[in-house]
Amino acid sequence: MTIVQIHKHYADKNTTRRHRPQLMFAALAASIWVMGCSPGRSESSAASEPPKEAVSAAQAADDGTTDATGTLELSPQNTTIAFLGEKLVGSHHGEFKAFSGTVSFKNGDPSTAKVKVKIDMSSVKTDEEKLDGHLKSPDFFDVAKFPDGTFVSTGVTKGGADNATHTINGNLTLRGVTKAIAIPAKIGVSEKKVSVTGNVVINRQDFGISFPGMPDNLIKDKVSISLKINGNL
Repeated sequence: MTIVQIHKHYADKNTTRRHRPQLMFAALAASIWVMGCSPGRSESSAASEPPKEAVSAAQAADDGTTDATGTLELSPQNTTIAFLGEKLVGSHHGEFKAFSGTVSFKNGDPSTAKVKVKIDMSSVKTDEEKLDGHLKSPDFFDVAKFPDGTFVSTGVTKGGADNATHTINGNLTLRGVTKAIAIPAKIGVSEKKVSVTGNVVINRQDFGISFPGMPDNLIKDKVSISLKINGNL
């Protein structure tokens, strides 16, 4: 090795020793940077993630449910129970003016709805006063013997006829006769507000209501019953 080569060898060695702390610091900084870029949530991604509570609420909205849970007491102020009877010529609208009952929900889910109604049959009111008295007689409701009519739901399923959101299944009792019926209905639950609109057609003969009507204007057997509820839980 020449003198020049020896001098260069020791010069390079001294340079390496002199810069060793800087090299160590650079290596440490690089490792920290790599760790920071490793898989995991960054502050920006964590900030952009909605809290679990918000996700749950959005998910509930997509399912068509809310946190509304409670019972609405039915009354003529928030509920209408009406019917339509037809003859060969003409028809009559009627309502029941006195009744009690409840509709309840859990977590705002319409499929959890439970409906109970008790009707005072003597409270019937139609578009013809003379007919009111006749409907209370043994020819129709026989209110002296059967003062109450009732409906008790047994379950609610999604979907139904006439674009219904749900179908309310239950037992209807008139004149002491109980029959299972299914009421296609549109049920809405928003926060604490409840709306139910349903309509079902029954055969009056099934309940022992068989008065035929006048020979020249017979009463049809099919009777349409409607239920409308709007209130707060």
